Amino acid sequence: RLVGVKKVMRFLPPVVTGPIIILIGLNLAPNAVSNASSCWWLALLSIAVIVAANIWGKGMVKIIPILLGVVGSYAVAVICQITGMNTMDPAKLQALSDAAWIGLPFQFEDTLFGLFSRPNLDTGLLLTVDCGVNAVDMAALAKMGVRAFSDDGVGVQSGDVMEEAMKQSHALGTMIVAHTEDMSYRKPGAYMHEGTESKARGVVGIPSECEWKQLERDLKLVEKTGAHYHCCHVSAKESVQLLREYRSRGCDVSGEVTAHHLLLCDRDVVDANWKMNPPLRGEADRKALIRGLQEGALSLIANDHAPHSEEEKKRPLEAAPFGIVSLETAFPLLYTKLVLTGIVSLKQLVNWMSTAPAERFGLARRGRLEEGYASDFTLVDLNEEYIINRNHFLSKGRNTPFHGWRVKGKIKATYVDGTCVYEEGKQ
Repeated sequence: RLVGVKKVMRFLPPVVTGPIIILIGLNLAPNAVSNASSCWWLALLSIAVIVAANIWGKGMVKIIPILLGVVGSYAVAVICQITGMNTMDPAKLQALSDAAWIGLPFQFEDTLFGLFSRPNLDTGLLLTVDCGVNAVDMAALAKMGVRAFSDDGVGVQSGDVMEEAMKQSHALGTMIVAHTEDMSYRKPGAYMHEGTESKARGVVGIPSECEWKQLERDLKLVEKTGAHYHCCHVSAKESVQLLREYRSRGCDVSGEVTAHHLLLCDRDVVDANWKMNPPLRGEADRKALIRGLQEGALSLIANDHAPHSEEEKKRPLEAAPFGIVSLETAFPLLYTKLVLTGIVSLKQLVNWMSTAPAERFGLARRGRLEEGYASDFTLVDLNEEYIINRNHFLSKGRNTPFHGWRVKGKIKATYVDGTCVYEEGKQ
């Protein structure tokens, strides 16, 4: 029956499928709707548009997990009274946490993410659903143990909002974790770095200013407010220089870089498996990122793991989603390309991928193999050579530009709190 529905729904415009979804929502939770705030219709309309657009693009079968997630998200919206997120007390926030875990597993099957309840990561949300117009109730979240606030995925466009968030964060002893992206520099249809390569290909590019201009604004605010600040997935050489400059001034700032930005550049782009945000930039940027790690301008290495379906990544570059998977490839790639080539040491790599992140984010008893620390560790055969095969990934995401690369450093087992959570050859 679903196959038949898929064939019909895919050819219906959102204007038709939207009202259908609204009716489903009303039928699922009529009492909840009547108890929600005066903007309940806006929430339902937003959900309808999102789901209808996904049905239009993916078909009904692929939308089932999203529908399940929407049900959980709708329950969250009701608990929050939709527009009352800024005034939620800790009791309501805990209810939000409990309800969100109903929806999150369906929506984000591959993420290693804990909204409030995971012990290894206590990161709260910096912004509400209005995309940077207001900050959340940071004090209430901090009382629950949240130590960092992030807008990852959307840059905070308003300097006033960011300044207020930094003031609150500094007063609470927490940290701002920012995705810096000034959308005034982002042209419609842009999908790769703006440079000689994009011009040669005749495509719309994303300039480095899109990243470093907002970072520059944020760092000035850090110096003004005294906030603790971390910049996600740095990609531009100008960003590295800015972090180097403000760290030398004594500001409490740090930045991270991903494996793909360390190993690839814009001229390597082939298809949508090379499309991520921020994009792969020029060779000069790639080399600057490596120097940034070596010289201390950049503090750690992150994954920015973003799984997408094969169907999504088969679309043309301009239409495909941003992001690649990285959890299963980052260490062997960096060990092979940076350690074995003598660019960095194994000790440095382990520090950037484990010890430094734990220390920067204040994760107690994590990141070291020492007495009194949690037994979190990975067993790696540094001599075993193999070819990266995306079809062998445990993640459902296969979107990697590193398929077919020959690497050393095979992961044999992973332990969390002394418990084996992964062993090669076993599910």
